[in-house]
Amino acid sequence: MSFFRAENLALHYPGQPEPALQQVGFALAPGEVVGLVGRSGAGKSTLLRLLAGLANPDHGQIWLDGQLVKGPAHQLVPGHKHIALLRQDYGLAPTMNVFDNITYPLLAYPRAYQQQRVAELLALCRLQNVARKFPRELSGGEQQRVGLARALARPPKVLLLDEPFGSLDEGLRHEIRQDLRQIIRQGQITCLLVTHHPADALALADRVGALQAGRLVQLGAPRPVYAQPVSGYVAQLFGPANLLTVNDLRKIYSGPLPPWPGEGTVCLRPEHLLPTAPSEADFTSTVEELFFLGHGQMALVRAAPLAQPLQVWLPGPALPPPRLPLRVEETAVHLLPS
Repeated sequence: MSFFRAENLALHYPGQPEPALQQVGFALAPGEVVGLVGRSGAGKSTLLRLLAGLANPDHGQIWLDGQLVKGPAHQLVPGHKHIALLRQDYGLAPTMNVFDNITYPLLAYPRAYQQQRVAELLALCRLQNVARKFPRELSGGEQQRVGLARALARPPKVLLLDEPFGSLDEGLRHEIRQDLRQIIRQGQITCLLVTHHPADALALADRVGALQAGRLVQLGAPRPVYAQPVSGYVAQLFGPANLLTVNDLRKIYSGPLPPWPGEGTVCLRPEHLLPTAPSEADFTSTVEELFFLGHGQMALVRAAPLAQPLQVWLPGPALPPPRLPLRVEETAVHLLPS
């Protein structure tokens, strides 16, 4: 069932050569989490401002629970009371402590309700021990959780997240991502997040999408989008990818392939080039570079028939031999649509 819906949104900023958004449309079901990924300038933050009712589209409409979401041109105070936007800077007042920051959106409510709701949010976001601290005294993860608690103070129907982990280091990002997933699921919150980190969207979302030059070019469940991207842009947006012509693939793989055109492009993820015994290898490569990443290694290898190097994922810390026999996992080879 469609609960939160965008229809053919378009926006062109004056003086800019290209539109910021072009015919963007999608729908979210109640309690669904959608993550949109795009590079800088893809239109992520612009889209969130439109969805939150903070800017006017040139074309298109936004609907929430059967009601039109109006932009600032049609109402005195921009924004929508049932849509919360958590910005990249978390929107915290530096002169207020954590308790008062979370209380601020509730000032119109009776004091007893304020106290009850803030206590709930402090517990939900694991902030009881820092309730009297000021934002400058908090870690990045604590600031993020305070911003989230403040956004949830008046329970929104839709939560919009703009690069929610952008300022966090990798270890903290993983921890806060787990916290956010639990809070969203526990509260059955309909949520849309935008990010340029694919792991954030893949880990949190029921569906993921790719924004390119203001267009939503693909939207679907995380695994199919990762395994079957519609373009080289989407393939590389969601993780490392080897993009080869079908003719080049046939130089290193002699197994059966569909009748694909030789000039077509295939996507082959690094984890689908498998180290194997020489007798079972499709080809033997030369390891040129090795990047140790803790939980595994990314090898840059060269195969004699190919002009371009290939990326190969090696789980574990063991050093590979200089000459690395590889097998192509044929079921994972994906032909990009022309």
